[in-house]
Amino acid sequence: MLSLFFFMKSTKFLFSCVETQILKNTNSLAHFSASFQLGFFSTNQGLTIANALRRTLLLQKLHYSISGVFIQNVQHEYSCLKGLKETILDLLINLEKIIFSSSKLNTKTQFIFLCIKGPKIIKAKDLPLPSFLFCINPDQYIATLDIHATLNMTLLINNFENNSCSEITTKFYTKLYGQFIQPKQFQIKNTQFLFLNTQISPILNINYTIKKNLFNQEIILLHILTNGSVHPSYVLHTAIKNLILSLIPYYKINQSLPNFKWTKKKNTLLLKKQLFKKVLCIDLANFNLSIQTYQTLQMFHIYTLGDLYKLSFKQSKFFKDSYNLEYKELQTFLRKFKYYLQQF
Repeated sequence: MLSLFFFMKSTKFLFSCVETQILKNTNSLAHFSASFQLGFFSTNQGLTIANALRRTLLLQKLHYSISGVFIQNVQHEYSCLKGLKETILDLLINLEKIIFSSSKLNTKTQFIFLCIKGPKIIKAKDLPLPSFLFCINPDQYIATLDIHATLNMTLLINNFENNSCSEITTKFYTKLYGQFIQPKQFQIKNTQFLFLNTQISPILNINYTIKKNLFNQEIILLHILTNGSVHPSYVLHTAIKNLILSLIPYYKINQSLPNFKWTKKKNTLLLKKQLFKKVLCIDLANFNLSIQTYQTLQMFHIYTLGDLYKLSFKQSKFFKDSYNLEYKELQTFLRKFKYYLQQF
């Protein structure tokens, strides 16, 4: 007991997981629950840190979510589709309820093509997902199709960090899909890109209590409940990292520096940078390149648009000499794409 007393007195910090559980709700969905304790803090400091952590945790977003969708013959979310029981707005709300999870953080934008003929009750398990991605709630209801009705839909699944719902992004995705990505055997016409809400948090509940030890030091007991897509320990570590990173720029600020005004021009430039970052993450398999060209690019470990732009001079020269036809196809594709990007 005496050794424990001196150990607690000499310990400067405490971070441990007290308990973890897998809970099931009425819909048989598995929720992750975990309790953590953090310490040791001086008097009244624990409440400040606990509040900051709680607010930062509530800002966490789903790792994978459907960022947008193309639906044939649908221009906006208030449209109605013949043979579809639900309105388009109800369909989008049901798509937002689908929860995805994965063992790896893939940053590539995934284009999911879905063509279903009625009569059919469409659920989340009907989506042809990539191998690394799986659905937490496969029985999530999406829509019901009547007989002779058809639903042609393309979904964009992204590892979303920022959701910049701007006119530039809407115009960009619509033209990108229509000119480059849409496969010939899956034509979707008379449609516009519809955004979904990606600001949904995986955290269902957060509670905390503060207690004191024998030395009057405060310890935070934090309880986190998630929807099953991520473990509470991961979101807690991420929240701590984000909280620290948000405060680092203000460390040792020179007060003599002038105040910088955030102009509209700078804001537009930032949006374009975020947009270009998303473009570089798109998998080349989504574009209408020939199978020979795509297989050749895989030999050079080129999988995304970003990898293609990083192609070195020596590699491109060897590529031109050894694979002349594929090189010409890539040059034509890149010229069109560069001209396309200049419009934004």
